[in-house]
Amino acid sequence: MKNIAQPAETVDNILDVFISDNVNKSTKDQIDTNRLTLTLLENEYITKVQDNSLFEIPRGVPPSLTLTKESLVYYYEYRMLTRENARAFYDRLILSAPFNICPYCTVKIVKTIDHYLPKSEYPYLSVTPLNLVPSCRDCNTEKKISYPINEETQTFHPYFDIVDTDPWIVAELISGEPLSFSYKVARLAHWDDNKFNRSINHFNAYNIDELFANEANRELRTRQLNLKNLLQRSRDELRHHLEETYLGCLNSVGVLDWQTIMYKSLKDNDQFLDGCVGNSYFS
Repeated sequence: MKNIAQPAETVDNILDVFISDNVNKSTKDQIDTNRLTLTLLENEYITKVQDNSLFEIPRGVPPSLTLTKESLVYYYEYRMLTRENARAFYDRLILSAPFNICPYCTVKIVKTIDHYLPKSEYPYLSVTPLNLVPSCRDCNTEKKISYPINEETQTFHPYFDIVDTDPWIVAELISGEPLSFSYKVARLAHWDDNKFNRSINHFNAYNIDELFANEANRELRTRQLNLKNLLQRSRDELRHHLEETYLGCLNSVGVLDWQTIMYKSLKDNDQFLDGCVGNSYFS
């Protein structure tokens, strides 16, 4: 998971944008009538996500709103996606993820906007900027946790949780034929049970093992000849190359990138440095 900058806009700003897109008086009155309540609900969302208690937020439409679920979702699907001024905000948000990489999985390309709490269950957050996260299509549509039901199932939030500086994902080299990688969550000494369990749920919800392992296994195959040549020269030369590659990845893409984790695993793996005896990788 990659922490990214929060959007500067508030729901109040977005409502102003909607009005600027030449709405009729009835729609303007509807927006203004519900403006304060939507702002209060936004503030509650911010408090709850910071307290890791989003599961306490009620689903559905609060009685304090005069809007229906359909109207709230319409604000997003029509006013934000199709009207010129609001669409400009949507497009800026799409481009806000560094290098256009999905902050949930850190592998795939951003293609859409994900509602961290789904609009189908929390329609009053449909256009709340801090609930709108740039993401790849898979993380948007195929995540295994739709919304939290307790503290542990609140997956990491790219706008609020800073966990990409801790090495909580590790790689294991599997010495079968062919060589391959598996990724898993590591328990960090300074993390409490709740954070550790949240990390497991995030890892599983976004299929991190499969995504990281696919990338690492492809890298392992494409680097095979180069690594074989290094080992033929000497074990130390292979180890030095892996160390340099690891440090380069660490400096450029960070401690939690699949590639950094992969090369850390390889440089510290005596079996690999000794030529994977009994395996054909270095043959």
